[in-house]
Parts: sequence; C-alpha cells; structure tokens
Amino acid sequence: MRIRPATHNDLSFIYHTLKKSKDNVTRRSEDLLLHVNEFLILENEKIIGFVSLEPYTRRIAELRSLWVDKVYRRKQLGIKLVKKALTKRGRNQEVFVVTKVPKFFNKLGFKIKNGEKFILFK
Repeated sequence: MRIRPATHNDLSFIYHTLKKSKDNVTRRSEDLLLHVNEFLILENEKIIGFVSLEPYTRRIAELRSLWVDKVYRRKQLGIKLVKKALTKRGRNQEVFVVTKVPKFFNKLGFKIKNGEKFILFK
C-alpha cells in the first residue's frame, strides 16, 4: 500500500467516485483538473482512497474529498491519508474541513474554534 500524488490519469476515477458518493460533494471535472496536484492517492494495486488539500491563502487551506473504499474502511487508512495531506500544508497554515463526521476529525485534532464564523445553509 502506498500514498502518491494524483496524476491526470486518476481524474476520471476521482470524478466518478465523488459523483456516486453520498458522503462527498460532487466536484466538477474542470475543478478537479485545476486541482489535480492537490490530491493524494492511496493505492493497493488499485485506487482505494484519496484526499485533497486545497490552499485558499497562505494562512488557510481546506481538506476536501476524503474517500476510502468500503472494503478498506476502519483500518486507519483515512487517518493515514489525512496525516499525509497535512504534511503538505504551508507553514503557519490552518486547515479546515466541512464534514458530516466531526468525531473522525476530532481524533485528528480538528476542533470548532471559539469565536470563529460558522457556515450556515438555508
């Protein structure tokens, strides 16, 4: 098993996986093309997971599109992907995540910051 940077050859798989996923926001193929170098791929003869770390400014980046194949879940692979992605952040860069599973990210040190703004939907 290894983690490697994504290539353009991975984009179709990422696009179709996100499109089918109920847990991730679908991303346009144009968006993926622009951000392919921000993705990391976890593979074991085939792609079994991926994640992206998208910088917005020198101070802020978003961890996005975390996915692990159902067969490989609950084996700490999502944690490995997130930790590897976090090594790519800039010095003094904070990382945020929008998620349905905050407990997973709390284990990795993500917390709601007091006084921070919230994302609200209507």
